[in-house]
Amino acid sequence: MKYATIIEKTDNGYSGYIPDPPGCVSAGDSVEETERLLREAVPFHVDLLREYGEPVPEPQTAVALIDVPTCLSGHRGAGRGGMSGEDAIFGTVPCRGSIKLVSETESLHAKLGNMYGG
Repeated sequence: MKYATIIEKTDNGYSGYIPDPPGCVSAGDSVEETERLLREAVPFHVDLLREYGEPVPEPQTAVALIDVPTCLSGHRGAGRGGMSGEDAIFGTVPCRGSIKLVSETESLHAKLGNMYGG
């Protein structure tokens, strides 16, 4: 079974959690440490769920990394040279972004490392 992991930068390191099963969290000084701690925590968390007769959820969370088009950078609304919220919602912006689905933890880890200079 493979669960999606979310790792976020904090003021003093990183925190991570696994949405399925809920309640599985960790914190570390680096992305790598936080991911390692999550990998270690999942089996124990699943064992506790079983011990208390709770269901162990199948992985359901999908992870997507979304590229923000550079034409949107710095635009905060109409009237100041930017686009309106309506333009963003209805797709009248003259450029396109892309969505990349990430299915493997290693791919996500690499993307996060690039995002946070790791």
